[in-house]
Amino acid sequence: MPSPRTLGKYHVLERLAATPLAEIFKVKTVGIAGFEKVQVLSRVTPGYSQDPAFARAFVEEAKIAFSLNHRNIVQVFEFGKVDGELFLATEYIPGVNLREVLRVCRERETTLPVGLACYLMGEVAAGLEYAHRKTDQWGQALGVVHCDLCPLNIACSFEGSVKILDFGSARAAYQTVPYLERHLELPHYMSPEQVSGEQLAAKGFPGGNEVDALSDIFSFGTILWELLTGTPLFGGDTIAEVHEAIVDGPMPTPRTFNHDVPDSLDDVTMRCLERKPERRFTSANDLQLELHRIQRDVGAVIGSRALSTFLGELLPDYPDTRDVRQESIAGSEDRLATRRRDEGNRMRRGESLIDAAA
Repeated sequence: MPSPRTLGKYHVLERLAATPLAEIFKVKTVGIAGFEKVQVLSRVTPGYSQDPAFARAFVEEAKIAFSLNHRNIVQVFEFGKVDGELFLATEYIPGVNLREVLRVCRERETTLPVGLACYLMGEVAAGLEYAHRKTDQWGQALGVVHCDLCPLNIACSFEGSVKILDFGSARAAYQTVPYLERHLELPHYMSPEQVSGEQLAAKGFPGGNEVDALSDIFSFGTILWELLTGTPLFGGDTIAEVHEAIVDGPMPTPRTFNHDVPDSLDDVTMRCLERKPERRFTSANDLQLELHRIQRDVGAVIGSRALSTFLGELLPDYPDTRDVRQESIAGSEDRLATRRRDEGNRMRRGESLIDAAA
């Protein structure tokens, strides 16, 4: 599918990716004296832009995301409608997402050094803490929750910064769109309460899928576990199988698979992964402090320069202009085509069963 040349005031430079919910473009705006600003624009697909429930949730969550200003959260510059469709314009970050880092590590049969994993996830914790504690102008808590914290939504810039993607839009989708319709991948990083909420919402219970900040803490734990072991914690070939693993499957410690993981980091990871929310860390700040303490204990107090060096060595052939949201358009289109084909097969199987019953 060819990319448009312009989207309102935005000049399209490149189409970065496609998801069931949106198309993502690298764009630029041109100001006075030839000033140019490169951004990333996510345009919601027509079906969801025209859905009243999704549109309301998108606008409300975008307002909150627009107010978030933290070094570990991707900045939202503008939201609204372009050519009749909802959009979100955010900062452009040369780098890769954490899913890509994990993929290459698996190919090379390696994992991140323990100190580097602690630094990276400590930065994620800092962003979560800021968002979770965000208040309005009257000092009332906004109740910000990400709802889709996963490696794909963690950006690692080539300069070594770490930022969380999709605050706002992820929650809007979670509140109004079934998982199967908003994702191309299995829900490896959901919390048990999210699984229960999705099931309640599917049965028509309004508000059944509401979660709080402790849900993000569990998702954080699944990512930390994967960073330390090199593989997702919860397996399964279908959404139902992954849901079952999250709710009732075994949870071995990271040290079971990686003996470089100290007992203290094992404990931190598994506390994040407590199935009862009240047993988890009560704040991302406490989690960040523990990760910093572990860094000191293992003698690996490192920062952005170490991450930048690691990415340069891991991904030497990646262009320094690559945005963190970029993937092979062919790859994303293939996955969308597979999704549509699978949906068509399910519909045909359903029709066959109805015909047989008749």
